[in-house]
Amino acid sequence: MFKMPLEAFTDEPNFPFFIQYGQHQESLFLHGHDDYSELVIVLSGKAVHIVDGERFPIEKGDVFVIGAETEHGYDSPQDFRICNVMFRKSFLNLDEFDIAEEAGFHALFVLEPQYSRETHFTSHLKLNASDFHEVSEILKQLHTEYHQHSAGRKTMVKVNFLRLVVNLSRLYDTKEIES
Repeated sequence: MFKMPLEAFTDEPNFPFFIQYGQHQESLFLHGHDDYSELVIVLSGKAVHIVDGERFPIEKGDVFVIGAETEHGYDSPQDFRICNVMFRKSFLNLDEFDIAEEAGFHALFVLEPQYSRETHFTSHLKLNASDFHEVSEILKQLHTEYHQHSAGRKTMVKVNFLRLVVNLSRLYDTKEIES
């Protein structure tokens, strides 16, 4: 499996985080990650997500986390736009926050990346229109802070990432999960 290192996206080894918006007009080759996770929010369109050889339809509003040892890629994209948030577990030490005790956090950020192969990507978070708008606004703020390099940038990136993690964990815990 070809592994994409986090350093391919960022040259800040002491700040193991990267966020980008992406539009795929062609299939994206199968790849894995070395020692980081990738949070993916589908912003528009649809595609087929290939996870360890299995194929799953995804569309606007789908949210999932891909762990380090999972091979994945995209096929048959149609107006397919996503936001990728790449981070190492050490980035925030999320275990020290109370959100790490909640079922939604555990399901989305711990179990899903580890067990997507075993569960065959059968559960993931699907945002409704209102939740999608709220998450999109946090992503915009997070993206802006990351790429502007303003004073206090790293602190604001961590704060906004934590806001995103808490919101998604709450939604995963309270919404009906797609199966």
